[in-house]
Amino acid sequence: MCGICGIVSTSLIEPNTIQAMNQQLSHRGLDGAGIWQAPSCQLGHRRLAIIDLATGDQPLSSPDGAWQLVFNGEIYNFRALRQQLHGLGYQFRTNSDTEVLLAALIEWGEEALPRLEGMFAFAAWHTPNQRLWLARDRLGKKPLYYSQTNNGLVFGSEIKALLAYPELERSLNPQALSAYLTYGYVPNPATWYAKIQQLAPGHGLVWHAGSIREWPWWQARQFAQQPRLKVSAKAAIEQTRQLVRAAVEKRLVSDVPLGAFLSGGLDSSIVVAEAQALLGQQLQTFSIGFAGGGWYDESAYAELVAKQLGTKHHCFMLEPNAIVELPHVLAHYDEPFLDSSALPMALLSQMTREHCTVALSGDGGDEVFAGYERFGAGLWTQRYHQLPRLLRRSIEQTIAALPNPKANQRLARLKRVVAKIKLPLAQGFPRWLMAFTPEELADWGVVELQPSTAEHYRQATAGVADPLAQLLCYNLTSYLTDDLLVKTDRMSMAYGLEVRSPFLDQHLVEWALQLPAHLLWRGGRGKWLLRQAYAERLPKTILERPKHGFGVPLDAWFRQQLKPMLHDYLLADASNIQQWLAKPKLEQLCKAHWAGTINAGHQLWTLLSLELWLQTHHQMRPDAHNYVD
Repeated sequence: MCGICGIVSTSLIEPNTIQAMNQQLSHRGLDGAGIWQAPSCQLGHRRLAIIDLATGDQPLSSPDGAWQLVFNGEIYNFRALRQQLHGLGYQFRTNSDTEVLLAALIEWGEEALPRLEGMFAFAAWHTPNQRLWLARDRLGKKPLYYSQTNNGLVFGSEIKALLAYPELERSLNPQALSAYLTYGYVPNPATWYAKIQQLAPGHGLVWHAGSIREWPWWQARQFAQQPRLKVSAKAAIEQTRQLVRAAVEKRLVSDVPLGAFLSGGLDSSIVVAEAQALLGQQLQTFSIGFAGGGWYDESAYAELVAKQLGTKHHCFMLEPNAIVELPHVLAHYDEPFLDSSALPMALLSQMTREHCTVALSGDGGDEVFAGYERFGAGLWTQRYHQLPRLLRRSIEQTIAALPNPKANQRLARLKRVVAKIKLPLAQGFPRWLMAFTPEELADWGVVELQPSTAEHYRQATAGVADPLAQLLCYNLTSYLTDDLLVKTDRMSMAYGLEVRSPFLDQHLVEWALQLPAHLLWRGGRGKWLLRQAYAERLPKTILERPKHGFGVPLDAWFRQQLKPMLHDYLLADASNIQQWLAKPKLEQLCKAHWAGTINAGHQLWTLLSLELWLQTHHQMRPDAHNYVD
């Protein structure tokens, strides 16, 4: 894993401009730094050495000097590609996947991209044609941002690298506030900055003579659109085992110490079980617990799995005072970030790095095998709308007439579920992950989100007929890409740790997107196929556990230890956020939460993260009024 950055221009670039950009990525590569400069192109690279420790430095030049490459990530099938290219006459000077990637680009051009298996973001400069290539892996595991300038283009693994470019336009995106308060992030390819974009996952880009061409080379919905596979349960179970095992095996190649995250959930337990068996030796595993125990603390389950599998297990405890690290944690995102599990992920990465440089993760199991309860809610939505209209209206009126319960959590949950499933799927399903609903944002006076959440859903699932395949496709291209993978990349790279996710293997994802729904969701639960495939290898307690999120007890913390933080940041007269959101509304939300009338921990975290980002990055602009009506 590494950090990359660069500048291209039709005019001369000031010498050493790239140095400041590359320095901003120093945390992503602690093992080395490289710079390549020419009159119209400068490239920077920070290296975290994982494979070919001796000869894997970058930027890498082709033997004739025509090409320069900077690359972040891992190409898992580089040995097979190397063999093919060797048969075509290529001679290799190193044992790195970087040199194989460069040879593949030279030999196959754009057609090289579908041949690559792994996580990657790279830039390749061709001096004779003065042409720059950028590309990003299928699901967006590795980040890549870019901005068009007056005469060219700048790019980098993180926004902070682009902000180090002195001529970059830094104005904010007028849609960013409404998008962030809705999703908890700004959906790709947009960012909080009007002139900075992400290269979308599965996309390539070519810059030449001041113009760009961008194209998708892989899309999840291409596979979700296919007819459902005709496969028996027995055959699907065996295929699942084979694909998962192969995905884990590919990710065990490393020239540095390797371990695995182990939460005690199904997905990480499966990854650890396969890795331990394939390695044939004791694997180091790592988990996070919460001081005081309680619902959020999964450490006992992780210990159970570690004991059965025989791993060398390490557990780290998260205390409420860890919140003091929040400004430092958020600084690594360059944008406001909603996901509160960033805190435990930061601690987990920091502690794991003391023992390993590479860690396997269970990320993606829920996304690929339909593990979230909201997938069931989406399927219920489809069935609910098949009921007679009068019956639906009667149900909705009956539920609406019930009192708002303060103590009855089941009734409160029922009211929330009906409020979502009564809407068409494209409108209701995105609400399961919203911080603030469109109605709440309108009440706060925030400008209407464009495109709407419903339109965003329809764009992501265009041409997908199967309801569950729609939900998987939408989740893969939104929540996974813009939340989970961002969190994993920033928090792991903040401490020089490479994280690999076997469940996001290309072949596993493409296969699962074509499976019939009954193999994924059965008996009111998701991941049926995974549970069956590993029923004989994991403790029954783990197999039967309900889905457990990786978060922090926000509701309790904001009523107790962190209550002063809301006063100091959100309600203080000097609060930046009050230029957009009225103080009386903020006070009303805080007081309702403190009184226990509502549980607004998720919303308060969203607002606190935004305020901390504004203070840290000093990005308030005179055009802030553009965010509100």
